[in-house]
Amino acid sequence: MMRKLVVEGTTLIIVPHSDDEVLLFGGLIQRLISNKTRVFVALVTNGDYEASTEQEGQIRPLETIAGLKIFNVPEQDIILMGYADTGMPRNESFLAGLLDETDGERIHASRVGVHTYGPSSHPDYHSSKHGEPASYTRNALCQDIADVIRETNPRNIFTTHPLDVHGDHSALYHFVKHACGDRLLFSAFAHSREGDIPLPDTDERIPCPVDLKDAWDTAVELHLTPEEVEKKRRALEEHVSALKPDAIEFLRSYVKCNEVYFPMEEVK
Repeated sequence: MMRKLVVEGTTLIIVPHSDDEVLLFGGLIQRLISNKTRVFVALVTNGDYEASTEQEGQIRPLETIAGLKIFNVPEQDIILMGYADTGMPRNESFLAGLLDETDGERIHASRVGVHTYGPSSHPDYHSSKHGEPASYTRNALCQDIADVIRETNPRNIFTTHPLDVHGDHSALYHFVKHACGDRLLFSAFAHSREGDIPLPDTDERIPCPVDLKDAWDTAVELHLTPEEVEKKRRALEEHVSALKPDAIEFLRSYVKCNEVYFPMEEVK
């Protein structure tokens, strides 16, 4: 039997794309907020892999803001970092490309541009702090992540798992791990090497992915109330641009009666 999650103190949820915060951590965010715990949610990319203009690329971050409003997350605690999303396979992934980059100042362009951006109503993190966007470089991303962690000063950090086959998910873990210091670090898993096969129906619990068979006994879980499950469902429905015909079943299958996280210091 998995241990129950015990989390106290300010928490930072840092994810690669819009909808990851709901799929992987929607119940957790609600529980912490209801317990009067401050929760910061940082979105690293704009999820703009299909966009060709900044206007198009602003759509998904705005959906994140709308979804988190259902969880009562204050908008000032939502951090849009404004980096690019260029694809899921590791050889196409923007974050994996930066992770592998040996020249920290080399710019990695996307279809949209070469620097961070965000909605006019909620500018990207670097622009809001420094008055100008950050170039799409490894050094800029590392510094922005370090600054977000320093400024929010969380006791706990939740991010994506290093064995996730989505290049952005696995790469982000390594960027966060490098910057997190002695804070408690947890991860959650989304994309298996078995493929994005829909999970069992929502009345079942999250099953063990084959990728994490050896680490499953280290996992902790959070049991969601029916009200939390329903709010998670409602928040996901705000992500209209992600709920395409070929993805709806997979995404909605994450609305379950539990969420599972891995304390990374315990994973072998």
